[in-house]
Amino acid sequence: MARVLFLQNIEFDNQGVAYISALLKSNGHTCDLLIENSPDKIAGYAKNSGFDLIAFSLMPGMQHWALKVAEHLKKELPDAPVIFGGLHPTLYPDVINQGPVDIICMGEGEFPMLELMDALDAKMDYSQIKNLWVKKDHQVVKNDMRQLIEDLDILPFPDKGLYYDRYPRLKNKKTKYLITSRGCPYECTFCYNKKLKQIFSGKGKYVRFHSPDRIIKEIRHMKDNYSFETVHFADDNFILNRERIIHLLDKYKKSDIDLPFICLARANLLDEELVRKLKEAGCASVWFGLESGNEILREKLIKKNLTEKQIVAAARLLKKHRIKFRAYSIIGLPGETVENAFETISLNIRIKTDFPWCSIFTPYSETEIVDYAMAQGYLKDEYLDDMSGTYFKNSLLENKEKKELENLHKFFQTCVLMPWTIPVIKVLIKLPLYPLYSIWFGIVYTYVYMKSEKAGCVEVANLLMQYLPVFFKHK
Repeated sequence: MARVLFLQNIEFDNQGVAYISALLKSNGHTCDLLIENSPDKIAGYAKNSGFDLIAFSLMPGMQHWALKVAEHLKKELPDAPVIFGGLHPTLYPDVINQGPVDIICMGEGEFPMLELMDALDAKMDYSQIKNLWVKKDHQVVKNDMRQLIEDLDILPFPDKGLYYDRYPRLKNKKTKYLITSRGCPYECTFCYNKKLKQIFSGKGKYVRFHSPDRIIKEIRHMKDNYSFETVHFADDNFILNRERIIHLLDKYKKSDIDLPFICLARANLLDEELVRKLKEAGCASVWFGLESGNEILREKLIKKNLTEKQIVAAARLLKKHRIKFRAYSIIGLPGETVENAFETISLNIRIKTDFPWCSIFTPYSETEIVDYAMAQGYLKDEYLDDMSGTYFKNSLLENKEKKELENLHKFFQTCVLMPWTIPVIKVLIKLPLYPLYSIWFGIVYTYVYMKSEKAGCVEVANLLMQYLPVFFKHK
């Protein structure tokens, strides 16, 4: 059977890769994984082991590293095709025009990858597989998209062993992730969901769910094989289907799982009954998007369809039932001022956010907000080349207060957790001390991360070792 090597440069268990690996293995293929940043080390491992396919699952910003690695691989394994999958090639399929890329996979990768591996094993042509764009005879064959997987329960449990059997640090993490649904019906202008819905138009339901029974079985399967203390439901919106989630919470409460859990939600979907059931089932923390404390930016620019009143009400309910929460915020939106950013800080303080989290706005092309930013002159045409792969480094937008906003981002969590520091921070953000501010940001972010993720010191130290070189790399 065929052999595939999955590559990534950050140590985390990619759920998409785990799903694909599980399906491939259940059909007799061999899957291997290497988490490594060095192109030379990756090429050496791949050459010595021998593979029929080299696969990357990429978010926007990761393509620079992947292209560099692929160039090295082509020298050592010229006959093994290189495939890019994940969000980046789905949104930016023209990446296949880069030299070392032979194939891209757009959208869900389970069955396209299975057909590709079957074809490689049989030494048959694979240029007509749906969801794949394939280089053939100096041209690119652009195949149509297939139907979305309607019944997610037909998929085997994600292959956690692909990660945990090779990387003890991942295996020993106190929190384990799983996904119980796919897709989000909302159309926030900064997000890629609207574009994905267009890509998959006419290909079936975009939002789909695992059944409660399947979810309980998967968690039990994880408990039987691995030790952990907290379940993290990593869906875009865990509580989207109210009837289903109440059924799941009741089953979870009555089960023998007996583990606290973390979930993501939308503030406007939280009500008294649902929050009470979350608490009774063992919910330790709810995370939701606040984005901006400025009503105009949140409603007119982001189109979050979420009012301040709803945010405050949700926070009050969570506090009442003693569920801690993370609020996601963004700094550096097109046209945002420092004063606007402090409104976001003020709203976080008002609702007493337990785990404040803030990113610098990252522009995804063909999103509505990027079209606006381009039209208004906030964004240059070549911005994709400057994406760093982190939400915490620098802004790509033109703004007369850009440096102050970047500096304020480094103090965002400090402002929320220690409001008395705000007068001093208003002075500090005007000073050009970026490296020192980044170090402070790293300290406070690590503290919040450890609290919200229930992470140990070893896990955090490993994470910092991976991200610091990216964070402090020259722009």
